[in-house]
Amino acid sequence: MKNIKSDEDDPFKLRSVFSDKIGETIKLFESSFSAKITDEAGKININECYKGRCEELLQMLTALFSCPAENAFLESKNIKPVELAYRIRDFISEANGTSPESGLSDKNSPYQEQVPPYSTKGLPFDTIAELKLVAGWDDDLHAVFAPYLTVYPYPVANTQLKAPININAIKPELLSCLVPDARSPSCAESFALKMNKIKKDNTPVFATSIKNTLTTLACYNSQPSTSGGPTINPETWFDQKSNVFRIEVEAITGDQDRKLIAVVRRIMPQEKTNGRDQQNMKRSYQILHWKLL
Repeated sequence: MKNIKSDEDDPFKLRSVFSDKIGETIKLFESSFSAKITDEAGKININECYKGRCEELLQMLTALFSCPAENAFLESKNIKPVELAYRIRDFISEANGTSPESGLSDKNSPYQEQVPPYSTKGLPFDTIAELKLVAGWDDDLHAVFAPYLTVYPYPVANTQLKAPININAIKPELLSCLVPDARSPSCAESFALKMNKIKKDNTPVFATSIKNTLTTLACYNSQPSTSGGPTINPETWFDQKSNVFRIEVEAITGDQDRKLIAVVRRIMPQEKTNGRDQQNMKRSYQILHWKLL
């Protein structure tokens, strides 16, 4: 701390926390510090189904669960992809009714049979681990699908949540599930090579637009397809930026081991929600959630 002479030398304001004596004491410990930042915008936000019909989210979940290997895995569990998607919706939906697509006669019946019995939540998921409360979602399913799902950002009060996936942060295997054209015999090799190059060179995925990106990268057929239900248009599922990040910081000093988990939302300059346009001092971030372990 003796080398800190000005605010420019002390960007984290450590001078106000540490004295020379404390600094010398800390040197006596074997310490380590690590930080991990996860881009939550590269995943499917399952909390979009808290309010409204959430048709796009149901389509995304069904597409993920319908990937060949994943579908075969669910078949071994006697679960249909569309059923699983609608069970997730019904578990957090404010609506009292049961979706016929869920394969359940009553949204609460499978939960009342548990020990102890419980009901559907009717509120957003707080953590991804809560998916294990959904009928049919066991540890095996969680290990396979949880890495592609998120609960962040949480829904804003009285607002239907819309959280597009950042195509620059998405995992290749998730993108290929959401855009089946990428798995076609004529495209699979090209898609794999392009994604490997993007990862190796650490370059952005997107080109001039989402439509052009999906067409060039994943052989996307830009004509929206229908199957007797709502129009399926993957172009609307993606964005080119990330606004939500999960930060995990772990510090070990001596026999003390503490971890801080925080979820931070980036606030864009033009944003006007929550009276931001009327604020004298405008923050560039918002802490959505934090926990000290």
